[in-house]
Amino acid sequence: MNILDYLIIVVYLVGVVIVGLRCKSKTQTTEEYVVAGRKMGLSIFIGTYMATAIGGGVLNGWVGTVYDSGLTLLPSIFAIYIATAIIGLFLAERVNRFPGLTAPEVLGEAYGKPSQVYGGICSFLYLMGTGPALQTVTFATVLNVVAGIPYIYGAVISTVVILLFTYFSGFWGVAVTDYVQFIIMGVGVAAAAFYVFHHVGGWDGIVSTVPQDHLRVPNDMTNIIRLIFTTSLSAFIDGNRYQRFYACKDAKTAKKGTLLSLIPAHTFFMMILLMGTCAYVLLPDIKPDSVFSSLLLTYLPTGLRGIVFAALLAAILSTSDSYLLVAATNFSNDIYKTVINPSADDQTMLKVTRGSILVLSAGGLIMAIWMQNIMDIWSLAAAAYIGGCFIPMLYAFFSKREKKSALAANVAMIAGSVIAVFMEIQGMSVLGLPGAAVGTLVNLILFFFITAVDPKAKRKALSE
Repeated sequence: MNILDYLIIVVYLVGVVIVGLRCKSKTQTTEEYVVAGRKMGLSIFIGTYMATAIGGGVLNGWVGTVYDSGLTLLPSIFAIYIATAIIGLFLAERVNRFPGLTAPEVLGEAYGKPSQVYGGICSFLYLMGTGPALQTVTFATVLNVVAGIPYIYGAVISTVVILLFTYFSGFWGVAVTDYVQFIIMGVGVAAAAFYVFHHVGGWDGIVSTVPQDHLRVPNDMTNIIRLIFTTSLSAFIDGNRYQRFYACKDAKTAKKGTLLSLIPAHTFFMMILLMGTCAYVLLPDIKPDSVFSSLLLTYLPTGLRGIVFAALLAAILSTSDSYLLVAATNFSNDIYKTVINPSADDQTMLKVTRGSILVLSAGGLIMAIWMQNIMDIWSLAAAAYIGGCFIPMLYAFFSKREKKSALAANVAMIAGSVIAVFMEIQGMSVLGLPGAAVGTLVNLILFFFITAVDPKAKRKALSE
């Protein structure tokens, strides 16, 4: 790395923290801090939606997965397209019209406070894993590759930077910087893809060098299903997407923005597949999580290298700050206000939300040091949330005035999440199905059976 590259990166990081401090004046209430006062327009929505979806975990983790396992991610990518289209057509407007701040509030209105609290815990853990923990792994890996900083020190540095920005700025700062970061990230990733494609010798170089088995979709169905649950199905109940839908100025913006996001998403995914495949030729025998950073360090010219590394940091920060903020809101809104202090006023809630960010940052740092693998963290976190909340939450939105049973929701959520997490930790599968899939299936069976027989089940529609 040249001094110019380091200067570009430092200027970018300092600029992000300054934006966070300047946005503090716009976050005087909990609603402004969490959902930007529900005033977000189309262009900002698309920018923050994409910057959060294509984070450091996606760039580092997915490029490394393609490098290590070929086109394993291809079914997941198609599943993401389908999930995004369904969300845009049928879910985004419903979420925007729901008067909430978090995804588990849907569970609270449909099934009662205990469901909201447990859903808040599951969402909290999911977001801590996929946000501060996963992004800290990515940030620390980048610092290790670029500057030789030991992983643990890099993890601490990344936690401090992410914490300083998110604590002060709230969603206004997140949305504004996400918009800029999305542009930087798009330019940087496109430049990186162009250069590595050139160095590998174009399509002829790929076809003549990469083994045919690496260019096929592997037939490990357990891993494919795990990736689909981890990267695709979680989108239906992801608190970050819900937060952005809540923040939109109207339902039309939420729907249109989600559908339009398919265009840049497809572009990013194709560049990720390309870079992972090229890296197989250019960087043999390297740790998968280090592949993307090593490509940038080795094959990009001075100046552009700094810009693209800044783009990678943009991807990390834009995802981490969003997940950190939403997870903190899960605690303050779904746990603290629901069971600890129901009479808490707005300023108390604002303080608790900011305080939760400190705790989450520490928890994410511990998790990152413990696991140190992007896709492992992602799979475990997603298993807990999807296994517990996927079925009850979507049923609440789409069942309208059908019967809703608090007992069914609570039993299914606990059983589904515990089974999913246990199986993921143990590395188990049942009939080729990973923990997240088995947990969701158990949840589905218990939920509908108990709903059918519960005499206390009531017919109720969500508020809009």
